[in-house]
Amino acid sequence: GKKVGALKSGDHFGEIALLRDVPRTATVRAATGSLVLALPKASFMKAMSADLTLSSRVEALAAARAEELR
Repeated sequence: GKKVGALKSGDHFGEIALLRDVPRTATVRAATGSLVLALPKASFMKAMSADLTLSSRVEALAAARAEELR
């Protein structure tokens, strides 16, 4: 029930669940009208395996967010 962060235009969420095959770690609520796009896990993993720079950045962000939730 506590606020752990705020996202801005272009940000993403849900990577912890996709990378670690665990349930979602947080609830995301929009404070204003928003456009949210969903990426299926298979597409996410394909993008991660195709670009190691992307993979390392997303892994680092997931680790940081997981630490914030502890």
